Amino acid sequence: MDPGLSELMNPPPRTTQPGRPKKPRKREPDEAPKVGRSGTVVCKLCKQVGHNKRSCQRRHDNQIEGGSVGASSSHQPNQTPPPQSQVTQQLFD
Repeated sequence: MDPGLSELMNPPPRTTQPGRPKKPRKREPDEAPKVGRSGTVVCKLCKQVGHNKRSCQRRHDNQIEGGSVGASSSHQPNQTPPPQSQVTQQLFD
């Protein structure tokens, strides 16, 4: 096949999956139809609408400055690690 020519390609044939087919529940005539999810996304860091904390600009700014925000931070943020000599001494005790 030449790289300049594009050939029309059909999708693969659909196959029926094994198992009992799912059918929607029959609703009563006076029952309202099922409504999908609706709502807005609110950021847990800055409390603004329209994004979550993963895509928050404030989180991005904190990481650039050296701070860390989110699940990767530890419960004791200002604790420094012990010197290497204490670590090796604890291993051999």
